[in-house]
Amino acid sequence: MMQRHILFIVLVPLALIFIACSLPNMSQAPTPGASTSTAAKTLTVGTDTTRNQGVLVTEDSAQLDIKSMTDDGTVVNCVDALGIAPVTDGANARTVSGSGHAIIIGTRNDGMPGAWVYSSKKIESVIDEDSGKLTSVLPECAEKNDTFRGRFGWVYHVMGVSEDAKVIIGYAENRKGFSFGKLQIDKGTTIGVYWRVSPHPSRPFFMVSRAHIIGTFDLSKVKVSNKRIQRFIDWALQHALDQLKLFLLDYLSSYLTMVEKNGVHFDSANNVYLVSGTDQDDNPAVATIDQSGGITIAASNASAPPNIYAAGFYSTRTVSGTTSIAAYWLNGVKTDLPGDGNASDSAVANSVFVSGSTVYAAGYYFNGTTNVACYWTGTTKTDLPGDGTGVNQASASSIFVSGGTVYTAGFYNNGTTSIACYWTGTSKQDLPGTGGANANSIYFSGGTIYTAGQYNTAYNTATTSTACYWTGTSKQDLPGTNGANASSLFVSGGTIYTAGQYNAATASIASYWTGTVKTDLPGAGANASSIYVSGGTVYTAGYYASSGTTVACYWTGTTKTDLPGAGAQANSVFVQ
Repeated sequence: MMQRHILFIVLVPLALIFIACSLPNMSQAPTPGASTSTAAKTLTVGTDTTRNQGVLVTEDSAQLDIKSMTDDGTVVNCVDALGIAPVTDGANARTVSGSGHAIIIGTRNDGMPGAWVYSSKKIESVIDEDSGKLTSVLPECAEKNDTFRGRFGWVYHVMGVSEDAKVIIGYAENRKGFSFGKLQIDKGTTIGVYWRVSPHPSRPFFMVSRAHIIGTFDLSKVKVSNKRIQRFIDWALQHALDQLKLFLLDYLSSYLTMVEKNGVHFDSANNVYLVSGTDQDDNPAVATIDQSGGITIAASNASAPPNIYAAGFYSTRTVSGTTSIAAYWLNGVKTDLPGDGNASDSAVANSVFVSGSTVYAAGYYFNGTTNVACYWTGTTKTDLPGDGTGVNQASASSIFVSGGTVYTAGFYNNGTTSIACYWTGTSKQDLPGTGGANANSIYFSGGTIYTAGQYNTAYNTATTSTACYWTGTSKQDLPGTNGANASSLFVSGGTIYTAGQYNAATASIASYWTGTVKTDLPGAGANASSIYVSGGTVYTAGYYASSGTTVACYWTGTTKTDLPGAGAQANSVFVQ
C-alpha cells in the first residue's frame, strides 16, 4: 500500500482554488428504465485478434469495426472490446436516433480506456461532459498540460459497464509513484473509479462524466483553528474534482483500491449501483453509489445480488404453427438465440455456462431436415458436426468453458443408432458405448475431459441402459440394475462424482456415485438430475414421486429437503 502522510494544510486551499468544481448532479440523470429494445438485446462484441480490432456483431448479424472520429478528425480504433450494454431510456431520457443503441467499452489503440456508442446502425464517439467535445477516450484519462489537472503518472483502466449502460467502472494506477511536498503516493497504488453516462440535453449523443473516485471523504481529518478557512476547506473538499482525491487518500475514510471485472450491478429496487471490489484494507467490499453521487462502502457480505442465468426455450406461434425459440435469461431478461432462420425454425438450449462476461449455451436447432447440434457464444451460433450426412439428428446436452476453449457433450445419430460424443471447439470425439448412447454432462479439470451419461446393454435378454462416465475416451460403468443413467458429473480433488438413477424392482432410485461406489438417496420413483461438491459434502437435486405427482427436492448427503411446488422437479444445484 502507500505511506500515510499529512498534506501541509496551506497547500489544500491553494490547490483547490485552481481545480475545485461541483460534483455532477446525478439526480438529474435519466432514471434507468426497465425495458430493453429487442434490437439491443442481440448485440455482442468481441476482438478480431488477427487484426487487433474490436468488433460489434449487430442485431442483423452484420460485423462493424469499433472505431469513431473525434472532434479533431482523428479516427481511433478499439483494439480490445471488453463489454457492451444496451441503453435503457427512462422517462426523462432524450431519445437517441436509431432502433437500437448501446454503450461499448474497451481499450483504444493508444492503450487508453475508451467508450463508444452504437446508434443508427453505426459506431459513434461519446461527448466529454466537461469539454463538450466528441471523443472516445474516457474523461480524465488523457494527459492534461496544466499543473493541477495533469495525470501525475496515473493510468486508467476500464473494467465493466452496468446493465443499464449508465455507469462505467475501472481503476486508476500509479505505476511510478508520486511525491508533492509532504504528500507521497507509493508506486503501484490503485484506486477504483467510475464514470457516469447520460444523454446530451440537446444533441443526439451520449455524454460521459469525468472519473469519480469510489470513496468517501472524512472531513474531520482536515481541521484548522480559523473557522473561515475551515468552512472554505469543507466546501472545497465537498466540491473538488475527483481527480484531486487521488492525492488526498489520507482524507478518505474508505475507498476501493480495485474493482472486479464486470463488477457493477444496478439495483433497480433501491435505485443504486453496487460495485464489488477490494477496500483500502485489502478486504472484499461493495460500494453503493446512489443517484446523487453519494457513496457508502461495506463488507462484501452486503454485496450485489448474484447474476442468475438460465437456458432453455419458449414456444411461439408462426404461420406454419407453433415452434420453439432457444433462449437464455439473465436475471429474468430474455435473450433469443438464433436457429436456422426458416419459417419452421425451432431451437432448444439445454445448458448454459458463463465465463467472464460471455454467456455460452449449448443445444440444437432444426434446419428444415433434422436437428443440428450447436453452441452459442453470446448470440453467435456455431454448428457442431454429426455423422456428416446432414440428415441424421444431433444434440449438445452440456457445455463447459475453460481457458477460452468450449467443450460440449451430447450425441449424434449415424443412421442406425445414437453415438455419445464430446466436442472440443468443433472437433468431435466419439465415446465408446453400444446400442445407443448419450453424454449428458461434461466437465474439464486438470487438462482432462470428463463426461457422464449412459449406453444401451442387454439385461435379462431385454435392452436396457447402463450408467457410466468417461475419462477422456475411457469408459467406466457405474453399478445400477435394470436400467440406469448418469445425468450430471462433478470433479473435486481428483475424485469423480456422478448423479442419476437406476431402476429397482418397483420404482426408480435416485443415487450418486463417488467413483464407482453407489449411494442411494431417499425417495421412491426418484431421479438425481444434478450434483455439486463443496467442502467434502455432496449435494444433489432432482425429484421423487408422491401421491401421483412429483416433488422437487435436494439432498445434502443423503438428507432430503423438499422444495415447494406441485408436479415439480429440480434440474440443477449450485452451492456458494
